[in-house]
Amino acid sequence: MFDLKSGFIVSVVLACSVLISDAVEFQIYNLAQSWPQTSCWDLNNLWAEAATAECSKCQMPKDKQSFTIHGLWPSNKNKRSPENCGTEQLNAQSLNSQKAVLNQKWPSFNMKKSNVNFWGYEWMKHGTCSPFSVPEYFGKSVELLDKNNAGQVLASAGIVSGNKYPYSQVVKALEDRLKVNVRIKCATNSATQEEYINEVNICYDKSFQLTNCKNSGSTTNCKNPTLQYPANLKTCPQ
Repeated sequence: MFDLKSGFIVSVVLACSVLISDAVEFQIYNLAQSWPQTSCWDLNNLWAEAATAECSKCQMPKDKQSFTIHGLWPSNKNKRSPENCGTEQLNAQSLNSQKAVLNQKWPSFNMKKSNVNFWGYEWMKHGTCSPFSVPEYFGKSVELLDKNNAGQVLASAGIVSGNKYPYSQVVKALEDRLKVNVRIKCATNSATQEEYINEVNICYDKSFQLTNCKNSGSTTNCKNPTLQYPANLKTCPQ
């Protein structure tokens, strides 16, 4: 027999969930793209190896010329962005059909965190603020990475890994091609104090057209005029 009281409670919970989802305010989607080799050294404090390493202790993607996904973040340009908007945990089985692609395009470079744990963290913190289901969120992220991969954009301007470049040249190459401003994030080699390209943020409006990440122009945490862009190494034998 249907319990009117229980039915009412379930209806209220579902309605509240919809209202909470609809109430999430954001302007853009920020696709944060990671450069694998820098991320590996930085997240695991392996900078001492940067000058001499012939292979990477991280599980590196097969494509050595492309950035990978850090996350797809519903964001606001000039105010606080939403985080942790829901309670739906990541069900890894819902990603079974996408797992092979995600392992290559959305890997964890933190050797203490598995790929699935990394995906679960990004889903809870950012994916729950989007209007997408779990498979939709990860599928859209991969679609956007393939559409405008920062590594391929830089290569088309003659900026290839294994070299160092002026920051101004790197940001100009990205913005001349994309016609919007971006954010470049650097990581500092604690052994040499050199700065390495670590992340590029490329932003989209809610119709998934390219848009400026900030109203005020390009932003960065990079302080040095010259940036290292290291080659992605092969994975060390286990």
